[in-house]
Amino acid sequence: MNWQLLWMTLREAVSYVAGVHSSNEIEALDAIRAALGKGWITGRWGMGSFFDNDPCLSSEVVPANEFFWTYALIFLVENGVVIDQEFLPTKRDRSPQPRELFLLRSEVLALWPSAREEPAHVASSETAGPLKPRKRRPASLD
Repeated sequence: MNWQLLWMTLREAVSYVAGVHSSNEIEALDAIRAALGKGWITGRWGMGSFFDNDPCLSSEVVPANEFFWTYALIFLVENGVVIDQEFLPTKRDRSPQPRELFLLRSEVLALWPSAREEPAHVASSETAGPLKPRKRRPASLD
């Protein structure tokens, strides 16, 4: 199966969220940062060249904590580049690395459905703003 069916680039996700909710890229990126920080979106680092047409996905863990995603440097060039680094001086055991980030397509689409995909029974007052993802039910209630 083609990896592009399962994963989207950070740049693609930002464009999608901004387009679906008629917002700008900064607001869309902030919403994606928040979702990554809460662990609502699964991310994978890319391996190899930034300009490779067929990047490989790394098995290294993408941080799922709010602190990292609040302060991470992100550049929306090419596919989107995140500077993967430790922020605490006591934990700086490696140098910062620019990395491509890929997001699980199904989770991005589920958090920010387009108007035609959103169920009619979901009231607009359920969210605080157009970019705030809907809350998920705890796994124990499913």
